[in-house]
Amino acid sequence: MYNRIDDVYKEHFSVKQKYNCKMKYDNVVNYGFVNYKYQDWKKVRTLNADEYISYISTHCEHITLEDPYKSKYYTGVRKAIIDAGNKIIINDTIALYLAQKPL
Repeated sequence: MYNRIDDVYKEHFSVKQKYNCKMKYDNVVNYGFVNYKYQDWKKVRTLNADEYISYISTHCEHITLEDPYKSKYYTGVRKAIIDAGNKIIINDTIALYLAQKPL
């Protein structure tokens, strides 16, 4: 499945502007915030094709993807997942950045 999705990506994923922003979350302390903390959780998620398409549709570059690339890309990814049993497993890290505004 990985190779099929990678082939779809190479053929149909074309955006006008690549996303290259790097958030520097710890910079909040330079703006007066205190008690900056980072915490993460490891999680395994199993998604079907439609759930996976909904998930990747929230990613920055996917949001800017325009037709005809967008529909061909999502159709190709959906088909690759369905053909592989309609299940994709994501080993995910969920990041949480916390800071407090001083009273």
